[in-house]
Amino acid sequence: MIDTTNFAADTAQMTIDSLNALGQMVTNPYGFTSADIAFAQAKIDTAQQIYDSLSAMINTGNFSNLSNYIPSQAEITAGQTYWNGEA
Repeated sequence: MIDTTNFAADTAQMTIDSLNALGQMVTNPYGFTSADIAFAQAKIDTAQQIYDSLSAMINTGNFSNLSNYIPSQAEITAGQTYWNGEA
């Protein structure tokens, strides 16, 4: 019969040793601030509102506000310029 108690303890110790070998944990490696998190949450909230609005359009078949979501030529050009600069 296999002694699972020692096996579990050995596995746990190996995991701890492996984590310790990686170094000390850094609590905020990217330097996020509360303002960064609030900004990201605002973007998520805006995206959710847009999704809900578009979903309602599809579900009701009322596309009268669809033009609100079509980018202008200036926005398209700005996006292309940004993309070409990043590539």
